[in-house]
Amino acid sequence: MRTIWAILLSIVLISVLLKKNKMKTLFQIIGLIIAFVHFPSCTIVDKQHYYYMQNPPQVTAFKEKNELRLSGNVAGAEENNGSTVQAAYSITNHVGITANWFKYQAISGNGGNWKAQYYDLGIGYFKDFQKKGLFEIYGGFGLLEQRHEYYYIKTDSVYSWWFGPTVNQTLIPAGSATYRAHKIFVQPSYGYSFDAIDIIISAKLSYLNFTSVDNNVTPGNYRYNEVQLFSYGKSYLFIEPAITFRAGWKYVKFQLQYAYNGYPGINCSPFTLSTGIQLSFAKRYLKKKNPAESTSSELTQ
Repeated sequence: MRTIWAILLSIVLISVLLKKNKMKTLFQIIGLIIAFVHFPSCTIVDKQHYYYMQNPPQVTAFKEKNELRLSGNVAGAEENNGSTVQAAYSITNHVGITANWFKYQAISGNGGNWKAQYYDLGIGYFKDFQKKGLFEIYGGFGLLEQRHEYYYIKTDSVYSWWFGPTVNQTLIPAGSATYRAHKIFVQPSYGYSFDAIDIIISAKLSYLNFTSVDNNVTPGNYRYNEVQLFSYGKSYLFIEPAITFRAGWKYVKFQLQYAYNGYPGINCSPFTLSTGIQLSFAKRYLKKKNPAESTSSELTQ
């Protein structure tokens, strides 16, 4: 029916416009008619929920005892965005401790929303090889809690004498669910750190275990079944290689990080791209060079 009305309308308009010699207007109207015929209705896209987003890698780049790192980042990923605050301190010349807080949420759209918070603490070993770079490896334990609000799509067929058969889609609230999980991770890193630039690669291994799920989704739709999949103590192993680049001054550096998620067994962000600022404090930054030592080193060179 829609096509018949479009053809009749086209014949009338073409005949009128040809008589008035308005070709430009004619082509514009033909384009609108084609769009009218081929795109009869707007379709609601069912949003896929993501149940894990890797936090930006925490790379300390320690070289000695009593160093402090403070950083803040904003992060983005497929269907997610968030922010993180990180802190680290070297308690000896080779041992450091870390703390991390990460909050993220869904990018708004059809099919539901979610928000999550993640905390972790870690401890690790670091070694400065000077001109040959630096190495560190940290392990830790984290807690994740996320709340999802679900919708499902209701589809109805509607018929009108002008438009003919059309499809009407409506988003219907389906309820919510709260997930809790803990994570164990190990992250080795290697790279180079200078006063002005850091370039470090990491290879994080994360074990995520869902410990409880409060399923308040209405039974009888596919969203309920989706939530139930996590109700039986599901565990997942993620491989998360990353690269960290920093540039600036020894006290303050701008940082850019990219982390990839190499596990396809769960709906999760395939990558995390983050940017932020890191503040560094170390005793060696406060040491003033002795003029005699500087002259001697210049003569030696």
